[in-house]
Amino acid sequence: MKKPGQNGRVVAFLDIGTNSIRLLVVRLNPNHLYTILTCQKQRVRLGDEEFER
Repeated sequence: MKKPGQNGRVVAFLDIGTNSIRLLVVRLNPNHLYTILTCQKQRVRLGDEEFER
């Protein structure tokens, strides 16, 4: 059962880069606005020392 004011679709965006991974989860509201549910960034350094040859 949905609570009042919580209508809309929840979507997530994931950005995987060389140095960090970002996650953004939002609720797309029927009035064409959005509500940010979570926004996270984690430093992973996947490309660390890759180009030091």
